[in-house]
Amino acid sequence: MVHRGYSRYLRYLLLWNDILILNLSNLLIGFVYYSSFKYFDDPKWLRYFILLNVIWIVIAFINPPYNVLSDRLLKLFPLLRSVTISLIVHGLIIFSLIDIPFKEHGNSFLKIYALTLISVYLSRWLLIVSVKWYRKKGFNYRNVVLFSSEKTNTLLTKYLTDHKTLGYHLKGFFMIDELIHLEEKKSELKEYFNTHEIDEVFINPEGINEKVMASFIDFCEDEFIKVKLISDIGIELNRKLEANNYNQFWLLEISPLPLDSWQNRYIKRIVDIVFSLIIVLVILSWLFPILWIIIYIESGTPILFKQLRSGKKNQSFNCLKFRTMYANDKADLIQTSENDERVTKVGKFLRKTSLDELPQFINVLKGEMSVVGPRPHMLKHTKDFSQIVERYLQRHHVKPGITGLAQIKGYRGQISSIQDIKGRVNFDKFYVENWSFSLDLKIILQTIRFIFKPHKKAY
Repeated sequence: MVHRGYSRYLRYLLLWNDILILNLSNLLIGFVYYSSFKYFDDPKWLRYFILLNVIWIVIAFINPPYNVLSDRLLKLFPLLRSVTISLIVHGLIIFSLIDIPFKEHGNSFLKIYALTLISVYLSRWLLIVSVKWYRKKGFNYRNVVLFSSEKTNTLLTKYLTDHKTLGYHLKGFFMIDELIHLEEKKSELKEYFNTHEIDEVFINPEGINEKVMASFIDFCEDEFIKVKLISDIGIELNRKLEANNYNQFWLLEISPLPLDSWQNRYIKRIVDIVFSLIIVLVILSWLFPILWIIIYIESGTPILFKQLRSGKKNQSFNCLKFRTMYANDKADLIQTSENDERVTKVGKFLRKTSLDELPQFINVLKGEMSVVGPRPHMLKHTKDFSQIVERYLQRHHVKPGITGLAQIKGYRGQISSIQDIKGRVNFDKFYVENWSFSLDLKIILQTIRFIFKPHKKAY
């Protein structure tokens, strides 16, 4: 078969790209520090640059930051994660050596790796954008053929057609039961594979005899065609699946979530803490005393309103808000509605601008909430909605948020119908299943816009 994949070339290209960036970063910081390149007269600089490159190449082979290129999805985070780990290891090894430049100047050493990291990140992003654009133009593709049931063939055909950035050209599909008479069809299949220059075969082995399947795999390998197994279990269950290999056994995890990964949770938690500290120190430190006085004058104490809400794994917690209502015994039962008489004058302003939610950054620092996530509901509403909306509690797989995807899509204020809560929950479940740092950032920026342009349902 003619091979049209360029992953192996991309690996070497990225290796030399990283080496170039690493060296240029050192040269630039060295020039800034010494104001010239005369420092090269010192032999230790030559040794330093040789070590710099040799150690990176060794790390690249031991813990390759380029293997993720074999994934046709070309996900940005695995690319960044792998190269970040390699750069940290590289920096620690270099800094541990006795006679290297910059060692007595830790700031310069950190600047080198910070500059390298930023430059490498940009190059990875450009790589993904470029390769996906290249594939849309019809290059860097692999010809594939499907062997499965009619339903799976139809769904997978549509998916591959809609996602051209994967770089797969679908040449055709066969019903899986055609392989029952494999021996009789080998010459026909061989001609088909050669005519269409097939690179890979996707096959669902369900219902096929083990010997027939093994024979088909051998046949494909003799033709230098890769075989990839597919399963329609996820289609039948209407769930995402993730496969984990245990020797010769495969364990399919149902509905794996991005925030099941400790790395993703760690990143989200760091962002939560940093962002919340900024809000608390820069805004709440002076705004809290002002609002305390205003709220106290209008409606007395307490200034903060605490209400039990449903959190992660449906565990309840005290959600904090600036008090926007006169004291009443129905706060835990009845939602706020438009022109609600319980809302104070200053409360209307706080609700309109979402400033009443600011104390929830304290909940975030305590680990009870996140900056972004599904909004926490009252306990009674969680109980009621879980009986109305299918898979409602799946929104509780993550921490509730101060703002969320449903809110920036217009689902704010009073829940007035079944369709309203279903719409919110659908956006919440989409967020839980498709979380990413970039999605959080987008939601935060959209939320800031709502502060200056209040939503009509913010009451």
